[in-house]
Amino acid sequence: MVDEPSVEDSISILRGIKDKYELHHGVRIKDDAVIAAVELSSRYISDRFLPDKAIDLMDEAASKLRLEMDSLP
Repeated sequence: MVDEPSVEDSISILRGIKDKYELHHGVRIKDDAVIAAVELSSRYISDRFLPDKAIDLMDEAASKLRLEMDSLP
């Protein structure tokens, strides 16, 4: 069985993949957002595991931002 990565390890994992999400969504993801995604998902999403829940949170936030940007006149 594989243990859930720590918050610190999860932050490192997200830092390593955030470029792919920035390219995919056409947005810039700041390091503060990566840290917040890991810390907040760790605190408030109890039915899933890191780093998966933090990755999904970062992905959904980037997607929402892109939709808002595309909706501007």
